[in-house]
Amino acid sequence: MKGLFNHHHFRDSVRLSGVNSINWARIVAQVVYYFTAAVALGAPHRKIAFTVPTGNFGDVFAGYVARRMGCRWSGSLSRPTSTIFSCAP
Repeated sequence: MKGLFNHHHFRDSVRLSGVNSINWARIVAQVVYYFTAAVALGAPHRKIAFTVPTGNFGDVFAGYVARRMGCRWSGSLSRPTSTIFSCAP
């Protein structure tokens, strides 16, 4: 990974970026948690929200991916101090 990020022309041309949970298997597992929790809590018919501890960008990103994949909840995904993004139906 360091080599990819240190190759500045490649990094810039493909807009390479990283998250602290760079292991995609972990991101995918966290996406499953969002789907499972949302359904268990009654979404989309019941308003729910997810709160992610500060510093867990990988978990927030997994929530974003779950939302893009069709996981529906009517509340928000937030950190304890501020809303990251709204998940309106």
